[in-house]
Amino acid sequence: MPFTANLSGLLRAGIARNSVKQSFASSSAATGFGDRSNRDSKAKVGIGLEYEYSGALAFRAEWEQARLPVNQITDSKVNLASGGD
Repeated sequence: MPFTANLSGLLRAGIARNSVKQSFASSSAATGFGDRSNRDSKAKVGIGLEYEYSGALAFRAEWEQARLPVNQITDSKVNLASGGD
């Protein structure tokens, strides 16, 4: 979606197929945790801006968030920010 002749925005929405694999060593402090692997498809969203310097050169900055399969320790989301020419 263009804002000006050189600046445009982008939106992303879709499905991401992710896997989470966890492994724990046995100790008294880690009772209740076992080796586990989950794979699932979850929602993915993103937003970004692109500035075109010329027909051959542009800069893009984006942010994306994808949901991860249910797991024992980590957060259920992953965030990615990127930028580059």
